[in-house]
Amino acid sequence: HELFEQWSAWSRTRRYYAPPPTTGTILGKLSGKTRPLSTGAPDASCSASMAALHLAIIGQPRDALDTKVFMAYYGHRAAIIKTAAASLGISRSHFYRLLHGFCTRVHAAARQIEADNVAAAQALPHRSDHAPLAALD
Repeated sequence: HELFEQWSAWSRTRRYYAPPPTTGTILGKLSGKTRPLSTGAPDASCSASMAALHLAIIGQPRDALDTKVFMAYYGHRAAIIKTAAASLGISRSHFYRLLHGFCTRVHAAARQIEADNVAAAQALPHRSDHAPLAALD
């Protein structure tokens, strides 16, 4: 939960995600009451883990019900879960099951993305293996 709370703050403070939802969408209709962010100042750290998590989240199908549940909870920060669930046509308990499944899947994907990125970075040739840039001039 804490990791996704950090992502929520990170995506809002860095504005890497998207503009706020409009009133024409389900998320926009829930804009009356939102949960406050638990972080203080808008200064999110830039880390490989958070970037991998963000890629895993945005890589999910936007029209999938579990993605809508995740965005209602962490993206839009809906305060009244019963209302959010009802607007999606599901029960409160189903809302939480979908949220848990989405978070589990995305967290595993984020770990894989980060591991792949680290492996790719380690496979790159190092600067010490080549002539200095100044010698090329």
